[in-house]
Amino acid sequence: MTVTTLSPLALALLGLLIPAGMIVAGVLRLRLNQDIVVAHTRMVLQLTAVGFFLEWLFGFSGVLPGLVWFAVMTITAGFAILRSSRLRMRLLILPVGLGVGITAFLHLYLFLLVGGPEIWQAQGIVPIGGMLLGNTMGSIIIGLREFFDGMHDRVELYDFRRSLGHSSLRAALPFIRTGLQRSMAPQLATVATIGIVSLPGMMTGQILGGSSPLTAVSYQIAIMIAIFSTRLLGTTAVILAGLQFGTTPLGNLHPQVLTDRSRDISRK
Repeated sequence: MTVTTLSPLALALLGLLIPAGMIVAGVLRLRLNQDIVVAHTRMVLQLTAVGFFLEWLFGFSGVLPGLVWFAVMTITAGFAILRSSRLRMRLLILPVGLGVGITAFLHLYLFLLVGGPEIWQAQGIVPIGGMLLGNTMGSIIIGLREFFDGMHDRVELYDFRRSLGHSSLRAALPFIRTGLQRSMAPQLATVATIGIVSLPGMMTGQILGGSSPLTAVSYQIAIMIAIFSTRLLGTTAVILAGLQFGTTPLGNLHPQVLTDRSRDISRK
């Protein structure tokens, strides 16, 4: 199978779906048209810039260029997680960044080991690392929100459990469990229906690239297992780090860990 490049005309024809959606949004008075234009304009510009950048990056041989860019992606992910979770950067950026980075790197290294020497290049490290980080971010954001909202809204339960002599970790277990359960629910639903409801990105890309469906399936199974483990272990590590750095030495929730906006949301 030969890979066919989409022409500018083909992309332009597909782009007509955007104004069609805007017409629907306008008729229904959703007030989304400005956001639709801004979001899709940013998407086109960002992906175009990334495309040119990766063309340049993939020209280098060896693992170092890929690992350097993976570090940049990890740092960006740490800031994005805390911004979306509405938690204080100065308190949690280091533990969250380390938790995300170490977990994702260990799974990336394991995937590269089993994937073979041909993916020990930037062409393998960047997309695989991006899939691991991108999928883990969503779980961590949900997990941190649920954990800290639970600690804030049900502080009486946390204090009561501590008054019984429990450590901060044991007292916070109900909130940790809730955060992990809700953060993993979308991933488990995706895993349970994959191949029936949808053909995921890696599998689709390999099939379009000329690989046999069975080869594409083997890689997709491998990446789904790696994503599951990265999400579960990464979210667990970040929540535990949040408990450690988001509480005072006496075990109380740090008064500045939640931004003003997140306090307002959690009270509603």
